[in-house]
Amino acid sequence: MTVFTNCARIGKPLLPRRAATQAPRRPQQRTFAVERLEERIVPSALPGELIMTGATALSPQVVSADYQVTGSALTGPMTLAIYRAPSPAFDAAQDVLAGQATLSGSELGVGSHQVTVTLSQPLDIDPAMKYVLAVANPGGQVPESSQSDNVASFRTWIIGAVVHGLEFASFGAFPSWVTALASSLESDGYDAAIPYNWAALSAATAPGVVTAAAQGLAAQINQTIANLPIQPNDVVDIHLIGQSRGADVASLAAGLLDWNAPPLQGGYLKLTLLDPHPARNGPVAYDSVSNGPIGQLVDRAYLAFQADAADPPLMVPSRVNQAEVFYQTATVQDTLSPQDRVLNLWGAVPVGGSPSSISYFNLTQAVPSHLAMVDFYQAMVVPTLATDAPVPIPSSAVPPPPAGGGPAFRTVRAGTRYEQTQLREIGVSSSAATGLLTSFARLDRALDKAHFSVARSRFRSLDRQISRLGQHGALGFATATIQQFVQVAESLLLPDST
Repeated sequence: MTVFTNCARIGKPLLPRRAATQAPRRPQQRTFAVERLEERIVPSALPGELIMTGATALSPQVVSADYQVTGSALTGPMTLAIYRAPSPAFDAAQDVLAGQATLSGSELGVGSHQVTVTLSQPLDIDPAMKYVLAVANPGGQVPESSQSDNVASFRTWIIGAVVHGLEFASFGAFPSWVTALASSLESDGYDAAIPYNWAALSAATAPGVVTAAAQGLAAQINQTIANLPIQPNDVVDIHLIGQSRGADVASLAAGLLDWNAPPLQGGYLKLTLLDPHPARNGPVAYDSVSNGPIGQLVDRAYLAFQADAADPPLMVPSRVNQAEVFYQTATVQDTLSPQDRVLNLWGAVPVGGSPSSISYFNLTQAVPSHLAMVDFYQAMVVPTLATDAPVPIPSSAVPPPPAGGGPAFRTVRAGTRYEQTQLREIGVSSSAATGLLTSFARLDRALDKAHFSVARSRFRSLDRQISRLGQHGALGFATATIQQFVQVAESLLLPDST
């Protein structure tokens, strides 16, 4: 009874012993609430990331792009595209593809990389598209951990310069069309435009004048570049427009700039020559001149000036990416401008140098006038520059040197009749025109015979005669022009005159 009593005391019933052959009871299984883990990718399987770190132009045809690949190597191939754009933000709908390259293999390995892309379209001057973008993986076909930094960009800055031709100081001030044309370039979107004033220097009768003027223009261009807020990878495009003798200045200045260093190294160089005419004599007569009494004196003074000036021949530098030459070879009878109807200068074509990018535009039929070439360019071509549109007239073949220059008439008598008609058209009476032409003929004869003391007297007499005609209104608006020309001719043909 002791066993029973003890069991009762602890409040547990007495259980019979388990038989030796009974299977042991399995322990009760516990259940636990297990929290679900987030799905994670093994770190080594993460896609890498391409980060564009910079871009610039090594030339108008080649862009260099820098980038880094982080995380892990990227699968390839991957496209690296170069776009022209109006802003540094990539917009596939409006940006224009200029070229592309394919990245693969080691180019997509972890680390820093640099590649160059040769463009199918050069980065020419386009004010509407001033930014160049290097865009990696533009279509997103290659997996990356992020595509937010796949674009690098740089800006193109555009500087224009307008250069006039010969302007005798006594004829007046700096020509206003130069400033007007430069302002039009800025309205088209150029970042700066230089109206280059070398009027006083252009009338100097000494060799080396155009070289000195070119040095001054190059210095102004360099100063303009220094004044722009250019960033390290940006490039500068240059557009030089030279008229008549100013074409030589523009071409020489282009060769003086440092195109081997940024920001010009990757920039585009465009040269526009408007009836280019260096002041130099040669075997070809690049002009049409009346051989009446007035024309004979004009031609004599013109040749004397060119002999003294001895400008270098016009050469287009090899660095020029695009050159365009607008020229005409009209006779004095066909010219548009009254000032060209005694002497009409021609474009000195073909120009020297052999860049494949030279385009010629023969405007003899459309613009038969040396002085009217600027008006044509301002009206017809300048509006196309804002959007990089083509010149609105077809180019012509490379022209041979012109033939038939010089005297426009077979005889002096025919030239005299022509000049009398021209005087009558500006309001000079028949008798006044005859008297004026007689005085010019007497002066020509004195110069032909090298009777310089007589010629000096004839110059003074002619000057007084023009003044009298002007006072009576016989020469109208042409009085000052004719009188100034006579004074210039005297200084050229009688340099010791006082």
